[in-house]
Amino acid sequence: MNQIAYALNLAVVLCELGFETERERCVHRAQEWLMRLAAEGRSACHWQVDQNGYCAIGQALAVHDQQLGIAPQAEIRKADSILKARIAKGDVIRVSERN
Repeated sequence: MNQIAYALNLAVVLCELGFETERERCVHRAQEWLMRLAAEGRSACHWQVDQNGYCAIGQALAVHDQQLGIAPQAEIRKADSILKARIAKGDVIRVSERN
């Protein structure tokens, strides 16, 4: 789940940098689903993604893939650096696998 969270966070930053900007809401919606699913997974002690969450997250990961296909490597590295700074500040979605 942490890798999915990282990909969604990176997609948000790439949207902010101008790549697939019009799809940013789709990515935020997926982040909301991921956080909900993570909370439910922690309380139930297992991870289960329902159809709506799967579709929302899948669509956002498709945006992420498209971004990686069109953004120059320098912009991807810039987005990654921005994301790492946000992670250090705690300004991203995070998924903890521990109860």
